[in-house]
Parts: sequence; structure tokens; C-alpha cells
Amino acid sequence: MTDEETKALEEAKKKEAEASKSKLKELSTDELIDIIHDVRQEAKQRRLKEKELNEKLEAIEAEKSKQEQDKKIAEGKKDEVILELQEKLKKKDEEFKPFVDKAKLHDDYDSSKRNAIKEVLSDNWLASFENMPLAELEQLASKLNSDVKLLDTDTGKNKKKAGKEFFTVEELKTLTQAELADKDILAKANKSLEFHSKK
Repeated sequence: MTDEETKALEEAKKKEAEASKSKLKELSTDELIDIIHDVRQEAKQRRLKEKELNEKLEAIEAEKSKQEQDKKIAEGKKDEVILELQEKLKKKDEEFKPFVDKAKLHDDYDSSKRNAIKEVLSDNWLASFENMPLAELEQLASKLNSDVKLLDTDTGKNKKKAGKEFFTVEELKTLTQAELADKDILAKANKSLEFHSKK
């Protein structure tokens, strides 16, 4: 493609974009909503198609892997197949280990909190409380007994807002994008950076 053809193509794209913008400005709110709805439907259909294709690809790869395993077993290489499968399992275990650890921590917290509530409520405890979500259980328990403290639902945002005038360097390093989206935390972080850079 020559430079002239490239420029002509860019000009055509610019004109097309400008025409689209002017058409959008002329549309009513209902027409814009319809366009947005159509675009979302197209995106949904595309995601479903991609999912379907990925599932087919995974099925083909699984079948191919199975055939290779069967071939190796027929050739008397059963131990090799077993080692490969064990390696795959080990990789999957490593992949999921962080999630398993987090789930275990959550379960331990949930269990200890439930046991504490159960002890406080002792006489008022019902078997149906076992399956209740923890937050609801705590609210119910706080109504039944004032010794039960409600679940700390603070995401850390309020704790980071309150307190000292500046964050420590360690606190600055641990701030998340979600926390920095809060304008008060962002302002405090900027002040803290200035403060620490002057030291």
C-alpha cells in the first residue's frame, strides 16, 4: 500500500467517524438505548460463541490427549502416562493453592465467629441458625443478646481515611487501586508521598 493510499484510507476513516458522530447526535434517547441494547446483545452472542468454541477446542484437545495416552499404554508406556497425569495434577494443585488457602482462612474465620455466637446465645441457639449467612446470624444474635458484636464490614477504606495525617511508606505500598479511587485516600497518599520525599 502506498503512502497516498494510506492517507486516502485514513481520510475515509475520519470522514466515516465524523458522519457517525453527527448521526449519533441526531438520535433520540430511545434510539441510543436501542443501539446500546443491540451492541450488548451482539457482545453477548459473541461471548457465547467464543465460549462454545473454547469448549469444543477443549473437548478436541482432551480427546487428542486421551488418544495419545491410549497409544502409549498400548506401547507399554503406562508408567510414563501415569507420570504425565501426576504432573498435570500437581500443576493444577499449584494453580488452585492460593484459592484453597483463602477459602480455608474464610472457613476458619466463619467457623470461629459462629462458635463464639453459639456460646453467647447458648440458650437461644437453634439448629436452623447453622445454615444462616454469618452477617445475618450476627445481626440476629445482636438483637437477641447485646454481648454479640456485629461483623466488621469495613473494607479498610474508613480505617485508611482515619487516623494519622500521613501514611507510612509500607502503607503506601499496600494501597490498592480501589482504595486510590477514593479521593480522600488519594489526597492523603499524595500528601504522604510529598512528606516522605522531603525526608
